Amino acid sequence: SFTIAGPGAETLAITSNNNSRLFNVTAGTLTISGLTLERGRATNAGGGAVNVAVTGGLYLQRSIVADCSATGANGRGGAI
Repeated sequence: SFTIAGPGAETLAITSNNNSRLFNVTAGTLTISGLTLERGRATNAGGGAVNVAVTGGLYLQRSIVADCSATGANGRGGAI
């Protein structure tokens, strides 16, 4: 498990400026709290902000996910 705790979604944002996905969870659990995740982009895959594999897990608490996309033939789950 891994936890990322920010000072508040209105205070701190993580962005890729539409260049890449923000997080890829392949195993275990990722907990994100108090952050904004924005402008994540996945090409031919799912989850522009966070991609969660079958063996992974994600908890979002007091967070904002905005302006993310998943494009291409296999693009699904624009944000997660």
